[in-house]
Amino acid sequence: MSRLHHAVPGIAGNLGGIAGADAACQAEATGAGQRGTFLAWLSDSTGISPATRFTHPDTPYVRADGVPVAPSWAYLIGGPDLEATLAVTAAGTPFSGSSYTNTGTRPDGTADPDGRFCGDRTTNRSSLKRLTGLTFASDSPRWTMSSDWNCVNNYALRCFQQ
Repeated sequence: MSRLHHAVPGIAGNLGGIAGADAACQAEATGAGQRGTFLAWLSDSTGISPATRFTHPDTPYVRADGVPVAPSWAYLIGGPDLEATLAVTAAGTPFSGSSYTNTGTRPDGTADPDGRFCGDRTTNRSSLKRLTGLTFASDSPRWTMSSDWNCVNNYALRCFQQ
């Protein structure tokens, strides 16, 4: 069984690359008593994406509070809509942060072809854009691909247990 949660309630475009975002996810999960490896649902210009770096289990994805989100990886990236929003913290409490999440990722788990990655997650420059999803949405594609925003504002991360 995999768990998902929002790791960092508010962070600008400079995440220290995908590795920095993964570290934030892991720290949030560990701090909440979660076990396992947690990775950020992010992509970059080199083609790194959840589709290329996540495991693709046939087991259910559930939120940290136990609510089912998707019965498998195939459903997560190809289902019509998620079964619930991903708006909980690693501790399983309701998420109350930003309405947007950093993604750079299409609903199929691949990288945004338009390159909206905040300089591969290394800059807060307002002249650069990033693709975001809606934190409180469960419909596809809006949970991962909704709007593009500059790299200055603070947005959440989504983290998935591997």
